[in-house]
Amino acid sequence: MSNDAEFFPGISKTWGLSFQINTEKAPTGRPAGGLMCGPGWRTRISGSTPTTGVGGVYLSQVLPFADKKALPLYCAFESAIYETA
Repeated sequence: MSNDAEFFPGISKTWGLSFQINTEKAPTGRPAGGLMCGPGWRTRISGSTPTTGVGGVYLSQVLPFADKKALPLYCAFESAIYETA
């Protein structure tokens, strides 16, 4: 079960083998080249930025994926990570 989710609308993105790659800096502070994976089985959204060595995992047990209340928390989590990096 999943909602449609557009992470960072208006930001250019592409795909690798299993990660979404943002090609521009995201509003959360994730630089261009950052990776993100969000599998549909309600467990995590993870990201890493190879150029800066920053990585993180946001865990949730919420169905459906991309829950409208959980997504703002994910963005706040990622913003906090990049503010301190």
